[in-house]
Amino acid sequence: MTFEMAYNDSVATLFTISSRAVVHDLDKHGNGIKNMSSHIKDECLKLMSRRGLLTDNNIELIIHNRIRKIEMNLCENISDEGLFKLGKCPNLVKIDINAPNPEIRCGITSQGIMNLARSCPYLQIVFLRKCSNVTDDGVIALAENCPRLRHLNLRGCTQLTDKSVIAIGEHLSFISSLNISMTQVTDDGIFKLVSGNCNQTIKELDISNCIALTDEAVEAVTQSCSLVSILIFHGCPKMTEQARLALEDKEGPQMKHVTWTIY
Repeated sequence: MTFEMAYNDSVATLFTISSRAVVHDLDKHGNGIKNMSSHIKDECLKLMSRRGLLTDNNIELIIHNRIRKIEMNLCENISDEGLFKLGKCPNLVKIDINAPNPEIRCGITSQGIMNLARSCPYLQIVFLRKCSNVTDDGVIALAENCPRLRHLNLRGCTQLTDKSVIAIGEHLSFISSLNISMTQVTDDGIFKLVSGNCNQTIKELDISNCIALTDEAVEAVTQSCSLVSILIFHGCPKMTEQARLALEDKEGPQMKHVTWTIY
C-alpha cells in the first residue's frame, strides 16, 4: 500500500466518523450544520436517510441548493411541511417518499406534492408508494411541471383516478416505468394513457390490484406500447384468459417479466 492510498483511506475514515458524530448529536450543533459545506451535508444526509432520522424539523438544516437526490422512505416523521422546505432544492432529480413497509404515509398530501412539482422541475424519479392522501391534483401537478419524469411509483395511492393517468399520458414524453397499482384507474384511463406521448417510451407498467380493469386494458397496452417488457396485472378480478392471449399477440421486444392472475 502506498502512502497516498493510506492517507486517502485515513481521511475518508475520519470524514465518515466526523459525519456520524454530527448526525448523532444533531440537536447540539443546530445552526452550525446550516453553515457546513455541501459535501459534508451530503454525507450527513445519506446517514440520516439510512437511519430514518430526517424529520420536518431537521431537514432544513441539512439540505442545500445543489442536492440532486433525497431518500426518505425510512423516515416516518416527514409530512407536507418537510416537502415545502425542499423548495430550496431546485436541482432535485430523485425523491423517494415511499411509505415504510407495511405502513401507510398519511402526512404527505397533494399540497406537498404540488409544491414539490413547482419547485423541482427537473425531477426524473418520484416514488410515492402508499402515500394514501395524494390525490389526482398532486399527480397532475407532477405531470405538468416535471416533463423529464422517467420513473413514477404511485402504488397504493388509493384516491387516484383516471385523471392522473390521463395527465401522465398527455405530458410525460420520457416515462419508462409507471406503477399505478392499487388505484381507482379504469380501462378508459389506460386507453388515454397508451394513446399519449408515453406509448413509445414506457417499458415497465404495474396495474395490479386495479379492480376495475378488464382484458381490454391489457390489450390496449400490448397493442400500443411497443417497448413494454415488464407488465404486472395480478389481482384484477375482471381479467380473463383473453388478457393472457393478448400477451401472445404482442409485437416488439419479448416480455422479460409478466405477472397476472386469471379469474
